Order: sequence, then C-alpha cells, then structure tokens
Amino acid sequence: MEKGKGMMLVIIGMLGVIIAALVAGFIFLFSQMDNDPSENGNVVRHDPVAVTELDILVVPLNESVQTNLYVSPDGSRNIVRGDFGIGINNTDAEAAQDFMREMMEREIAIMDRITNILRRTTREELAHADGTDMLAERVLITLQELFDTRMIVRVYISNLVTN
Repeated sequence: MEKGKGMMLVIIGMLGVIIAALVAGFIFLFSQMDNDPSENGNVVRHDPVAVTELDILVVPLNESVQTNLYVSPDGSRNIVRGDFGIGINNTDAEAAQDFMREMMEREIAIMDRITNILRRTTREELAHADGTDMLAERVLITLQELFDTRMIVRVYISNLVTN
C-alpha cells in the first residue's frame, strides 16, 4: 500500500512541476508581447492602422530643399533639389488641422532634417531603382521621431533632380 501512495505522490509532484512550468511560460510570453520595442533603444516605426490614400492630408513644404549630396565613391560632388510633401493621417480632421499648424510652425526644422538626410545620401543611392522610396522612408521615420507622433504617415517626393 505504501508503494502505491509513493507513486501517487511522485505523479502529483510531476504534474505540479509541469503546471508551474506552463504558467511561467505563459507569463513570460505575455510579458514579451506587452513590451514596447522602442523601450530598449531600438527605433521601430509603427505603421498607422488602416490609413487609406483618401485619409491622408498632404502638406507640401513651402520651399524646395536643395543641398549637396554625400561625396560619391568616385569622388564626384553632386547637388540635389526636390519638393517634399508630408502626408498626415486625416481620419480625425480636427487633430490633423492642429498638427498641420504645428508642422508649419516648425517647417524650418523639417527642412533641416531633410537636408541632413540628403547630405548623408549619395547620388548612386538615389539613382537606385528604389532610391526615392528609401529616401522617403528615411524622412518619414525622422519626422515621426522629431514630432514624436504617428500622425505623419507618408512622405511624398517630387521633382527630385541631381546634377
């Protein structure tokens, strides 16, 4: 009879250990799901939730941005000029209008950030098939960080010319 009780205690103990391991695993899993990836220093762009092109208010910068590009590997120096538009999430029209006014007040800072990005870009990078898209993505992430918001959902670039 004692042998049966001992075996029963071993089985109950093993079940307890398994249940404790499962609970600990679920706690770890859910705690990882709640962590914000930007807390550990990594900048992660959060895409806006279902913003269609019709929900984007485009705010063009008043002036073109013109600057020198980074020196190409062959040593050539080039200049770039382009027009930029900032796409704002317009699903909440009042918030979008308030944010647009804030952007216009800080247009110099926006142009400065775009200029700094261009100065670190080569003509070869821009000439690549997805060079303009790469530039727009860099500007988007930089502006989202500058304003600490995800109201900016897209960057439009037109008339981009290098020489």
